[in-house]
Amino acid sequence: MNGLIIPGFHARFPNDTYLRKVSINANGQTSATQIIQLDKYCVPTREELLELIRTAAEESIGDGKVHSLRKYITKLIPNLEERTRIAQMDNVLVDRIRLSIPYSYQDLGKSYLRICHGIVPNREIEEFDGQEIFPGVFAWLIGEKSYNRWATLTRLEDDLFLPTDSEIQFAFDNRIFNSSLLMVDCDRNPFLYPEIEKMSRRVYVALRLGNIEDLEDVSDWFAEKLARKTIRFYVQDGDVFSMFDYKGNDTGDCDKGTNVHGIVDYKNPFSRN
Repeated sequence: MNGLIIPGFHARFPNDTYLRKVSINANGQTSATQIIQLDKYCVPTREELLELIRTAAEESIGDGKVHSLRKYITKLIPNLEERTRIAQMDNVLVDRIRLSIPYSYQDLGKSYLRICHGIVPNREIEEFDGQEIFPGVFAWLIGEKSYNRWATLTRLEDDLFLPTDSEIQFAFDNRIFNSSLLMVDCDRNPFLYPEIEKMSRRVYVALRLGNIEDLEDVSDWFAEKLARKTIRFYVQDGDVFSMFDYKGNDTGDCDKGTNVHGIVDYKNPFSRN
């Protein structure tokens, strides 16, 4: 498998992480690397999400296998009787959990393409010299060390096809950036919109020539992330989500999220999973 080709970029990890050398003005002209990362995920259905939470509650009662969601539900719901009722699908508690799911009915079960972008000074990348580099390192660099950071979510059709060119054109022309078709997060910097459109279109063209199915599928990670947020809503009744949660973060801390997808969430650089 040759992998997706994005003109002008080097495939550091084909179908995942793409790089090119640039320069930026950061306290003087600085050599840097422009990073684009791609993945896809399917939002779980309501039934799938409830089953994931029920299973975690059930495993938290006995000696089931230990995983992060079991630890999370035990931490946020320390009352054993309450977790037992959730495991037994108590109607009252399940209805409350169902109302805590932070998604509209139309989003559930839909698939999305995620594009994450950032420009990172080379000195930050050089900090990893001598260490094994994998995609999570670049995800962390985008989240923590990058300039011009932005991300997009584009809804995919049931067959994993992109929306039509006319639909995408309409969204960009009219700055419709918080819809079920297209979501854009650029740290509220509207000056990045032209660059976001240009780079997104470059990726779309590459994907139309390639195969979206070859992109990393992070559906399992996203399902657990959404389960955590649902549990948190259930417990705290309306906490605000962080855009910057990442795979491996068990704290559940939240700060300034602008949408429930958390579209610039990034994967733990110290985990291969």
